[in-house]
Amino acid sequence: MKLADQILEYKENNGRSIPIVASAALSDFSKRYSNSSRETPEETFTGNFIPGKIYTFDYNTDTKISKSVPFINKMPIVIYCSPGEIKKNGGQIEYFIDLGVTPQYYRAEILTRIYDQYGFIIENNIKNIKGIQKILDLRYKNLKVILRRTGFETSYTGFKREYMKNIRIIDYSDWRLLPYLNIPSIVGQDLNGIYRKYRMKLNPDSTI
Repeated sequence: MKLADQILEYKENNGRSIPIVASAALSDFSKRYSNSSRETPEETFTGNFIPGKIYTFDYNTDTKISKSVPFINKMPIVIYCSPGEIKKNGGQIEYFIDLGVTPQYYRAEILTRIYDQYGFIIENNIKNIKGIQKILDLRYKNLKVILRRTGFETSYTGFKREYMKNIRIIDYSDWRLLPYLNIPSIVGQDLNGIYRKYRMKLNPDSTI
């Protein structure tokens, strides 16, 4: 089943009302991925990020809120894209699309486009979940084509590897939850303001 159909089916099975569906998504997500969860995801993080996988982790960075950094996501849910530069102190920057700071409509669009583009690889990864997982080519130049006019550039960001703790891989079967999910993990700017800025960058004439 295509991801778009899985997302719609989840909504249909959980009351259709967005607040009710969002509550169900948060409950289902927390059962498996919260720090106190007793359930175990299908995959375990072994130390290397795989492009195309979705991760969540605790992020206790030393970066401070400022004019240039108006918010920090302390428990992001992110699509891994590629490794970035190595800092002078030897630290590694990893580049992701941060779904938590992406408005829900565009979040769903980003997920479904990636799934549609790489569906064959994803389906093979699902069948071979305990084996070697193939990567998705999510280098920035490819994302510019695949995710054209989704505004992904606004939520494409780097995270410092040394501040990531409790890294978990989101199961493919749980991707359907993500368009509905809101985790209160942002410090600094409020989420509505973040969403508003995202939409305005994509459409400067927007007043939403």
